[in-house]
Amino acid sequence: MTKIKIFLTCIGFSIFTSFSLFAQTPLEDAQAYLKANSLKFGLNGDDISDIEVSASHVSSASGIKHIYYTQKFKGVSVYGTYSSQHYNSKGEFIHINNAFIPNLERGITNKIPAPQLSSIEAIEKVASALSLSIKSPLQIISNIGNEEQKAVISDGGISLENIPVKLIYFPRANSLFTTNSKETKSPYVIDLAWEMYIYEANQNNYWYLIVDAFSGNILYKNNLVVSCGFDEANHAHNDHPQLNEESSETSRAFNVNVAGSSMMVGGYRVYPMPIESPGHGARSLINNPDNALASPFGWHDTNGAAGPEFTITRGNNTHAYEDGNNPGFSPDGFAPLVFDFPINTTYMVGVDESEPAIITNLFYWTNIVHDVTYQYGFTEAAGNFQVNNYGRGGLGNDDCRAEAQDGSGTCNANFGTPPDGSRPTMQMYICGTRDGDIDNGVILHEYAHGISNRLTGGPSNVNCLNNAEQMGEGWSDWYAIVMTIEPGDMGPDRRPIGTWLFGQPPTGAGIRAFPYSTSLAIDPRTYNAIKTAPIPHGVGSVWCAMLWEVTWELINTYGYDANFYTGTGGNNRALRLITEAMKLQPCSPGFVDGRDAILLADRNIYNGANQCAIWRAFAKRGLGLSATQGSSNSVTDGTEAFDVPVACQAAPPTMVCFDHTGAMQTWVVPAGITSITIDAYGAAGATAPNSTNGCGGNPDRGGLGGYAKGTLTVTPGETLNIFVGGAGQNSGAGAFNGGGAPCSDPNTCSGGGGASDVRQGGSALANRRIVAGGGAGAEYSCGGQGGGAGGGLTGSNGLGGDCSALGNDGKGGTQAAGGNGGAEIVDLQVLPGGSGSLGQEEIQVFLHFQGTRELEEEDIMAVEQEVLMVTEEEVHHILVELHRLAQHQDLEQGMEIFVFRMLLHH
Repeated sequence: MTKIKIFLTCIGFSIFTSFSLFAQTPLEDAQAYLKANSLKFGLNGDDISDIEVSASHVSSASGIKHIYYTQKFKGVSVYGTYSSQHYNSKGEFIHINNAFIPNLERGITNKIPAPQLSSIEAIEKVASALSLSIKSPLQIISNIGNEEQKAVISDGGISLENIPVKLIYFPRANSLFTTNSKETKSPYVIDLAWEMYIYEANQNNYWYLIVDAFSGNILYKNNLVVSCGFDEANHAHNDHPQLNEESSETSRAFNVNVAGSSMMVGGYRVYPMPIESPGHGARSLINNPDNALASPFGWHDTNGAAGPEFTITRGNNTHAYEDGNNPGFSPDGFAPLVFDFPINTTYMVGVDESEPAIITNLFYWTNIVHDVTYQYGFTEAAGNFQVNNYGRGGLGNDDCRAEAQDGSGTCNANFGTPPDGSRPTMQMYICGTRDGDIDNGVILHEYAHGISNRLTGGPSNVNCLNNAEQMGEGWSDWYAIVMTIEPGDMGPDRRPIGTWLFGQPPTGAGIRAFPYSTSLAIDPRTYNAIKTAPIPHGVGSVWCAMLWEVTWELINTYGYDANFYTGTGGNNRALRLITEAMKLQPCSPGFVDGRDAILLADRNIYNGANQCAIWRAFAKRGLGLSATQGSSNSVTDGTEAFDVPVACQAAPPTMVCFDHTGAMQTWVVPAGITSITIDAYGAAGATAPNSTNGCGGNPDRGGLGGYAKGTLTVTPGETLNIFVGGAGQNSGAGAFNGGGAPCSDPNTCSGGGGASDVRQGGSALANRRIVAGGGAGAEYSCGGQGGGAGGGLTGSNGLGGDCSALGNDGKGGTQAAGGNGGAEIVDLQVLPGGSGSLGQEEIQVFLHFQGTRELEEEDIMAVEQEVLMVTEEEVHHILVELHRLAQHQDLEQGMEIFVFRMLLHH
């Protein structure tokens, strides 16, 4: 049996601090830490005297307390100063993300926060700039603070929802600032402005806007609707080709885990978890799929009492409905809440649109992702999507609007995420004859945009994923593929995304530049790939490739668990770590920020048990210990690295052994390894069954295999192909990897052994980097005594027997061919054994020596040289010396040890 053993010792990492919570309010906690560390951050007393806590909660998945806050000046929040502090379950400080502006007051242009434009006048300016026609008078519905500093304004016919407005300070870079300036003392110019949200009636734009409080000019705008443009591998926006390909529905059986509901909910005929699409499996009727913890009163409740408020596809977590040619339609399951409808997977507009069936599938999956991610910390207090939060914290009235067969676009999908307390909207589109409402990977991808936007920077701040190096598309792809892992899947498998929507088979290319895989041969992307990747989708997919590596490192350690709710497998751990990490990372994170947050989550959830696994995963993709991020607003200033912390490096030397299996074997170079030393041993030639010759002399034995040693430069993650030669045979075909066939009489002469070699960059003969030749076979007679040894540039011949005139010695192999077998001259009917072949192509050999036993270290030191540095004469002397050494070793006949020893250099 082939065995590969790599021993890595990893020591967990800990952060020790003397700062702890003392049962204070989140505001007091935040201010106390800032005051104790003001010099570290360059902050004065005024900078930290006025702050606003936007959200705070204790994570159900980790026990970590998260506090999110911003800097204020005279009661007005300062844009971009989104900061957070994090404390473990013992109340000990573990992390801070600080974005406060030192000497804040120096940059303020209007030190008295009195706007020239009212909030309504500012909205009117915006409406004009966006070409929106105000259809009804704008009125203040409610306000907090003097002069409407925080208010809600009526929609005016330009927004689907009322318009929240808030007075803020908006920092801009000060072009006159220099570090040596004595007159200008702030790197920022900080102006008074109005912040507002306008959700356009077409639902394609949910604007977050910052408007100058004096001129009415738009200083900043961000569309909260993330439009994923599922239309080509690199996501060109606003280009929607129509596809008319069809794919038949398969019929595979899956064991769907049902977490256990609190009451009878009903049944849904859907493509259930983990089926990704109709191309991956068949529909089935799933009964009571709701989770008692996440949805304690079922999927159709809103009032927190027994019994559903709705019998249509609407409830506490989501409202799924058609939004195309039959807007607002939701299928009805009536009193039994059974949603079992026929489906035609080939969409035909106006003929067979299968609205009840596809809306049921959309309702099921948006509830599934709500319930599953609830287990990993996306709860009410963390900003999830629910009408009724059941007294568990956070702001309610923000269930997900899931719009099926939306008529505002094609071959696309989007998700708009406003702050906690406002309803998000998912829009699913048709693409030719394909309906995105049954491509569950796309549904998961879209919903996950809401998760990453609500968790990064806190639930009240949804503007933290607008920077160039942000990873939003990566998290969305990752949730899509991790929640559709099937039993039996392996990390190197190809995992494309979006195949159903675009008329591809499950094995199709998908919509990314590469399908996801832990094999670098399938997905070769590393950190440097973001420098030329499209923003945001190409950049995000590189992040997903890294998260996929983390996931499979954990699955390979803990196994896969099909129970997504309470399972303990590596996939469950990955969901817990990566979801929690989004709460820990800063606003506008880059790749290094995201990596460090996952490591921090592991130290506080699993006591650092997975530190080395996480480091290996990231290092494999170029985000190792020495990688630098640069600015998260740039994708070109980072540097990749493939190293891991010393504690995660294998203690050298590490040995990996490969025994003969009769087939090619592979070995993936671990993270942090750039050079290996190889010891290769060829296989021995066979010894004929009649092992004592007729003259009463010494037994005839096959020659031992050759020995070669060399150092090879490698890249972490690359795959080497290993060929371990087979022992010479007495009958049948020649041994594996070039061993010569036995002669016509297997009792009297035998075949040669196979060569052993390592191949890099492929499995062809031309890819060999080091070769140890096989030994020649022996013959039984009074003739030649034994087979020649394999190995060196020219193998040695077998020694002559007592009656050598009656037979030919076995011949030594060369780098081009194995040696001829020995043959008996007296009996002309016995044909000689065949020659082993190493192939005729030129090969690169690092070190080759002939040897008939495993040499001791002092023996190797006496003769070890690079082949290219020795002359033919010197080679001859080396071979003679090794042959002499071998005569003093009592060798066991039939020895079959064929091993590569790989010494890993760090």
